[in-house]
Amino acid sequence: MMDRVKIMVDQAESLEQLRDNLLASYGDLEIGQLTEIMAMGFAAAELAGRFDVNEGS
Repeated sequence: MMDRVKIMVDQAESLEQLRDNLLASYGDLEIGQLTEIMAMGFAAAELAGRFDVNEGS
């Protein structure tokens, strides 16, 4: 599941697009599970952004 979320993070051009993609893919989950998926996605996006800044991208 995390691999799929990472792909979504890499392909999203904004946090809003990431949110929409996560909801489209996992919106049928129970709210607790969906919350965990959303948290993973946003954490991965934040870490990817920090990595890009550190690398000068």
